[in-house]
Amino acid sequence: MGMLELATRIARVKYGGHFTLMKFTTGYRFCFGTMDYHSDYMKWREIIRDMPEGKTLDEAISKAIIRELK
Repeated sequence: MGMLELATRIARVKYGGHFTLMKFTTGYRFCFGTMDYHSDYMKWREIIRDMPEGKTLDEAISKAIIRELK
């Protein structure tokens, strides 16, 4: 089973099927659930900064899963 498939299963069971995935020049950001919208730009950037990150998609997802298990 690949990391994305595992993340999809976790999201389906615990988050109504939702997860958030972002791709940037420097890598990926991933979290379970959906991000709350904030009209405050700095708050929005803070939320993104706090998402698990990785140079690869699998790395970002594995960090999110580890955070989920804590």
